[in-house]
Amino acid sequence: MTPSAPVALMCDYAGVLTTSMYGAAQQVCAELGVDYPHFRAALRALRDVDDPVERIERGELVREEFLKHFHVQLTAALGGVDGERFLDRMGELIQPEPRMNAAVAQLRAAGVPVALVSNSWGNEYPPEVLARFDVVVVSGEVGMRKPDPEIFELAAKQLGVEPAQCVFVDDFEVNTAGAAALGIRTILHEDVDATLRQLSAWFGVPLDV
Repeated sequence: MTPSAPVALMCDYAGVLTTSMYGAAQQVCAELGVDYPHFRAALRALRDVDDPVERIERGELVREEFLKHFHVQLTAALGGVDGERFLDRMGELIQPEPRMNAAVAQLRAAGVPVALVSNSWGNEYPPEVLARFDVVVVSGEVGMRKPDPEIFELAAKQLGVEPAQCVFVDDFEVNTAGAAALGIRTILHEDVDATLRQLSAWFGVPLDV
């Protein structure tokens, strides 16, 4: 039996409604003379031992305490390059992605309920971004994080639909896998054109591809 069309959208923030976090990290590594694959591997190893990112995303750390820990880890992963400088430069490079933001607005205007589902290092989202959504689920405010199934279930409940009636867009494969386990259709966001084509096909709304 052919599954029914989805009726609601869940969307990540950084890396989907903004330019790529991966691309920004690669550029900063190149600027600072850091080997990007080695940096990724070293950071993963550090986070496996003590992961302040997971704790801040669950709301268990305040931002200042988190940064104190994470700057040290990041400096180690960068081979001594200052972690705070690295993050500041990434922040300069990560900018709003206008076509993805426009797509959310178009889908909502067409009657699709839309939810922001974000793992956050502090609720510092631009007000104009939050205003585009019917539902906002920020990890640190609800005490759960992607890919926990509970955060997707909460977003679906607030949207007034079942998880299987949703589409979820995220740039981290671990997060799309978590959503898919609940029967949510997922898009691993790597290319704006490809994401917009898939959203157009599923929701039947012409988007700016």
